[in-house]
Amino acid sequence: MSQIELKHIDVMFQQKKRTVHAVKDVSLTIEKGEIFGIVGLSGAGKSTLVRTINYLQAPSQGQVIVDGHDLTKANARQIASVRRKIGFIFQNFNLIGNRTVAQNLAFALTAGGYPEKAQPARIQDLL
Repeated sequence: MSQIELKHIDVMFQQKKRTVHAVKDVSLTIEKGEIFGIVGLSGAGKSTLVRTINYLQAPSQGQVIVDGHDLTKANARQIASVRRKIGFIFQNFNLIGNRTVAQNLAFALTAGGYPEKAQPARIQDLL
Protein backbone atom coordinates (compact mmCIF):
# COMPACT_ATOMS: atom_id res chain seq x y z
CA MET A 1 0.00 0.00 0.00
CA SER A 2 1.36 3.44 -0.90
CA GLN A 3 1.77 5.94 1.88
CA ILE A 4 0.65 9.02 -0.05
CA GLU A 5 -1.49 8.94 -3.13
CA LEU A 6 -3.00 11.87 -4.97
CA LYS A 7 -5.60 10.98 -7.57
CA HIS A 8 -6.62 13.57 -10.17
CA ILE A 9 -6.20 16.56 -7.85
CA ASP A 10 -7.63 19.88 -8.97
CA VAL A 11 -7.56 23.03 -6.86
CA MET A 12 -9.46 26.08 -8.01
CA PHE A 13 -9.82 29.51 -6.41
CA GLN A 14 -12.25 32.31 -7.15
CA GLN A 15 -10.58 35.68 -7.56
CA LYS A 16 -13.05 38.46 -8.17
CA LYS A 17 -14.81 37.44 -11.39
CA ARG A 18 -12.39 34.75 -12.55
CA THR A 19 -11.50 31.21 -11.59
CA VAL A 20 -7.83 30.39 -11.04
CA HIS A 21 -6.93 26.75 -11.67
CA ALA A 22 -3.95 26.46 -9.30
CA VAL A 23 -3.52 22.68 -9.65
CA LYS A 24 -4.87 20.68 -12.56
CA ASP A 25 -5.23 16.88 -12.68
CA VAL A 26 -2.19 15.91 -10.60
CA SER A 27 -1.77 12.25 -9.71
CA LEU A 28 1.21 10.80 -7.87
CA THR A 29 2.16 7.99 -5.54
CA ILE A 30 4.79 8.15 -2.82
CA GLU A 31 5.84 4.90 -1.20
CA LYS A 32 7.06 4.50 2.36
CA GLY A 33 10.62 5.77 2.78
CA GLU A 34 10.64 7.83 -0.41
CA ILE A 35 11.49 11.52 -0.24
CA PHE A 36 10.06 13.89 -2.82
CA GLY A 37 10.67 17.51 -3.70
CA ILE A 38 8.08 19.48 -5.61
CA VAL A 39 9.77 22.10 -7.75
CA GLY A 40 8.63 24.55 -10.39
CA LEU A 41 8.32 28.17 -11.35
CA SER A 42 6.80 30.75 -9.06
CA GLY A 43 3.03 30.52 -9.25
CA ALA A 44 3.03 26.98 -10.64
CA GLY A 45 0.94 25.61 -7.74
CA LYS A 46 3.68 23.85 -5.74
CA SER A 47 2.64 25.14 -2.33
CA THR A 48 -1.02 24.58 -3.07
CA LEU A 49 -0.33 21.00 -4.11
CA VAL A 50 1.74 20.31 -0.99
CA ARG A 51 -0.98 21.82 1.19
CA THR A 52 -3.44 19.26 -0.22
CA ILE A 53 -1.27 16.37 1.01
CA ASN A 54 -1.77 17.29 4.67
CA TYR A 55 -5.22 18.66 3.88
CA LEU A 56 -4.47 22.25 4.82
CA GLN A 57 -6.06 22.83 1.41
CA ALA A 58 -8.99 20.70 0.34
CA PRO A 59 -8.91 19.86 -3.36
CA SER A 60 -11.75 21.01 -5.59
CA GLN A 61 -11.70 17.54 -7.13
CA GLY A 62 -9.80 14.29 -6.62
CA GLN A 63 -8.71 12.11 -3.73
CA VAL A 64 -5.97 12.50 -1.13
CA ILE A 65 -5.07 9.16 0.42
CA VAL A 66 -2.47 9.08 3.21
CA ASP A 67 -1.56 5.83 4.93
CA GLY A 68 -4.76 4.23 3.65
CA HIS A 69 -6.99 7.09 4.85
CA ASP A 70 -8.97 8.99 2.23
CA LEU A 71 -8.76 12.51 3.63
CA THR A 72 -11.48 13.72 1.27
CA LYS A 73 -13.89 11.56 3.31
CA ALA A 74 -12.32 12.04 6.76
CA ASN A 75 -13.52 14.12 9.69
CA ALA A 76 -11.40 16.76 11.43
CA ARG A 77 -10.10 14.38 14.12
CA GLN A 78 -9.00 11.79 11.54
CA ILE A 79 -7.27 14.48 9.48
CA ALA A 80 -5.43 15.76 12.58
CA SER A 81 -4.28 12.22 13.38
CA VAL A 82 -2.87 11.75 9.87
CA ARG A 83 -1.16 15.17 9.93
CA ARG A 84 0.88 14.19 12.99
CA LYS A 85 2.59 11.50 10.88
CA ILE A 86 3.60 13.80 8.01
CA GLY A 87 6.78 15.88 7.85
CA PHE A 88 7.27 18.75 5.43
CA ILE A 89 9.96 21.26 4.68
CA PHE A 90 8.31 24.27 3.08
CA GLN A 91 10.07 26.65 0.74
CA ASN A 92 10.68 29.19 3.51
CA PHE A 93 12.40 26.80 5.89
CA ASN A 94 15.24 27.82 8.15
CA LEU A 95 18.31 25.74 8.85
CA ILE A 96 20.49 26.34 11.87
CA GLY A 97 23.44 28.14 10.30
CA ASN A 98 26.18 27.00 12.64
CA ARG A 99 25.29 23.29 12.32
CA THR A 100 25.97 20.77 9.58
CA VAL A 101 23.19 19.32 7.46
CA ALA A 102 23.42 16.12 9.52
CA GLN A 103 23.09 18.11 12.75
CA ASN A 104 20.06 19.94 11.35
CA LEU A 105 18.49 16.58 10.49
CA ALA A 106 19.24 15.27 13.99
CA PHE A 107 17.59 18.34 15.48
CA ALA A 108 14.44 17.79 13.39
CA LEU A 109 14.35 14.06 14.18
CA THR A 110 14.70 14.77 17.91
CA ALA A 111 11.96 17.41 17.77
CA GLY A 112 9.75 14.88 15.97
CA GLY A 113 10.30 12.25 18.66
CA TYR A 114 12.43 9.94 16.51
CA PRO A 115 14.42 7.48 18.71
CA GLU A 116 17.90 8.86 19.37
CA LYS A 117 19.67 5.51 18.88
CA ALA A 118 18.09 5.10 15.44
CA GLN A 119 18.97 8.62 14.29
CA PRO A 120 22.48 8.03 12.85
CA ALA A 121 21.21 5.38 10.43
CA ARG A 122 18.20 7.50 9.43
CA ILE A 123 20.40 10.57 8.90
CA GLN A 124 22.68 8.54 6.59
CA ASP A 125 19.62 7.31 4.64
CA LEU A 126 18.37 10.89 4.24
CA LEU A 127 21.76 12.24 3.21
